[in-house]
Amino acid sequence: MRGLAAAVIALALALPVAIVLTFLLLPFWRWLEDGWGIEAVGHASLSEWCFVATWLVLGTPLALLAHRAFRRRGAARDPAA
Repeated sequence: MRGLAAAVIALALALPVAIVLTFLLLPFWRWLEDGWGIEAVGHASLSEWCFVATWLVLGTPLALLAHRAFRRRGAARDPAA
């Protein structure tokens, strides 16, 4: 259970970092839009999927590492688990 809580916290902490990183990756999003024809940069801002994609790429490994670390730490304390 602690591993799941750690994964959720890691995803929550990754969200503000992902938002800033998405804006810093604006040249990449423009290149993607120009080269592949995928709508990434609108007239007002970036598309929502850009934020979600960045958050998933950043948050998924963090959540998996946090989950794994807390699961191992719990197993080391309680050999029956």
